[in-house]
Amino acid sequence: MTTMKLLLLSDSHGRVGSLLEAVDRELPYGAAHLGDVSRDAEALAAAYPDLPLWSVLGNCDGWGSAAPDELEATLGGVRFLFTHGHRYRVKLGPGLLLQTGRERDIGCLCYGHTHEPVAQLQSDGRWLINPGTAGGIGNLATYAVVQVEDGRLSVEIKEL
Repeated sequence: MTTMKLLLLSDSHGRVGSLLEAVDRELPYGAAHLGDVSRDAEALAAAYPDLPLWSVLGNCDGWGSAAPDELEATLGGVRFLFTHGHRYRVKLGPGLLLQTGRERDIGCLCYGHTHEPVAQLQSDGRWLINPGTAGGIGNLATYAVVQVEDGRLSVEIKEL
C-alpha cells in the first residue's frame, strides 16, 4: 500500500507564514497552492525546494507569474484538477466545475476563491475540495489535507 499526503492551500493573500506553518505541521508529500497570491507559492517553493508544488493563478494574481490558470495531475492513481475557481464561477456554485470534472474524468476537483472550506464526496464518486483561505481573509485560516491510498481519498479541513 502506498499512501500519499497532499496539502491544499489557497487564498493566502500575502500571508506566507501561514503556508510555512501548514507545511511544517503536515510534512506532506506535495502541496498545491490554488491561487491568490502566486508570489506566496513562489516563497513556499523557495523555502521547501524539495517539496513537489503545483501552483495556479487566482483572480488577484495579475500578469506577473508564469503559473498556469489550472493544472491536471495524477497522484496515487487519482486525477486531480487544481484551479482557483474564478473562471468556473464557483461563487455561484460548483456546477460548472463538476461538469468539467465529469467531462475530463477528474476524480478530485480542487479550487479556492470563495474562502469557504469544502470537502464533499459527490454521488458520482468525485471529490470537490476547497481548502478555504490560508490567509484567514474574512474567515478562519484553513487548509486541507488529502490522503491518497490505493486510489482512495480521505480529506480533512484543518485550522491554522
